[in-house]
Amino acid sequence: MLECPVGNPDIFILVFGIFWVVELKPFKRLRYNIEAVGSIGDVVTLPYDIITPEKQERYYRQSEHNYVRLILAREEDGDNGDSRYESARRTLDKWMAEGVLVEDEDPGLFIYEEEFDFNGGRKRQAGIVGLVKLEPFEKGVILPHEKVYNTAIEDRYSLLKATRSCLEMIIGVFSDRERRVLEVMRKYVSEAPELDFEHEDEVRHRLWKITDKDDLDSVISAFRDDKVIIADGHHRYTTALKYYSDSGDERAGYMLFLLWSMEDDLKVLPTHRLLKRDSFDSTTLEGLEGFEVEDVDSGLEGLLARMGDSDESHVFGVYDGGFHLLKLVDGGHFVLDESKSMAWNGLDVNIMRSKIIKPLLSGENGECIDRGDLAFTKDARKAVEKVDAGEYDVAFFLNPPSIDEIRDVVDAGERMPQKSTYFYPKPLSGILMCRL
Repeated sequence: MLECPVGNPDIFILVFGIFWVVELKPFKRLRYNIEAVGSIGDVVTLPYDIITPEKQERYYRQSEHNYVRLILAREEDGDNGDSRYESARRTLDKWMAEGVLVEDEDPGLFIYEEEFDFNGGRKRQAGIVGLVKLEPFEKGVILPHEKVYNTAIEDRYSLLKATRSCLEMIIGVFSDRERRVLEVMRKYVSEAPELDFEHEDEVRHRLWKITDKDDLDSVISAFRDDKVIIADGHHRYTTALKYYSDSGDERAGYMLFLLWSMEDDLKVLPTHRLLKRDSFDSTTLEGLEGFEVEDVDSGLEGLLARMGDSDESHVFGVYDGGFHLLKLVDGGHFVLDESKSMAWNGLDVNIMRSKIIKPLLSGENGECIDRGDLAFTKDARKAVEKVDAGEYDVAFFLNPPSIDEIRDVVDAGERMPQKSTYFYPKPLSGILMCRL
């Protein structure tokens, strides 16, 4: 994780230009008091948007101080007609008054590392956590890569307005072209961490605090020559911009970011597609224009390995009771949408939508989802199980987009399509937070 990045840093400057700067600053962390809550593992959670109702209930039972009571409070927790957002505010104020949550005396930046299983081995991924100045996307300082949806914005806006706190981190990626951030991180991770524990999915979490003035200055100044692409948290960022504009409060002009280096072999997981279609049989795949079909007899693992190892462009996997590879006969460049860049046109997820999903299902994605004919999953095994159970007729598997593909789309001023990126692993909620 902490080897020096390779590649030409000048490419990054050429891609993004240097017009505005990223403003990063230390913050006074609000943290759990371990003496009050016992185990940190009992109170932290996954991010709010991947907490299922079942997991929400489990978190509630796990501890009276579990963080889910702040980020995803239940409607029934509201008293006297108050909303769950007001319930979260009261809980936050109560925990601070009781010493369950305490604020650091000195501000700092943090190094947050996650160690996890990936493709048969252990991977370590670390980033810098600090407050980042909010800027409109058109300034080109903070860059989006996905679209946002109003329902999620309204939900997070209500929570932010009620609590006036940064309760969860936005994930951003950056290029440390002079390796100043990397050098500071290397220095700290060689020492004992402040936090070190294992949570769900056998992911280990470690935390170090940076308070040395020279180290802080080095990291902060490095970001002034950089840009940040939002990897996860577009709704939270858009929410924060709206709240900052509405409130006029300068303190609301910053949000908490976990910043990962692009050169750190970041893990982006694909989102696979599940289709329900009448009269789907072995001849249906052969009817897809421009594709060759190859049967694969080595099971799901063999199929995914073939997809990942292929030197050919635009290779997809299929399960319809048997495993198949779909190879685009003409793997070169072609235009799906003349109004879009070549980077956008070359994305596997767009090719699948235009050349596979559309010929098989009528209507746009939203219509197909509403009818129950199209669903998404990040778990390839679950996709196979759902086909075997008869819930869907066929599963289509994709390779994940690369960081370079995402960056090229963003550089063209465009957004990645829906359900095309899933950065892994997610940071836990409750490890790092602050008041505005």
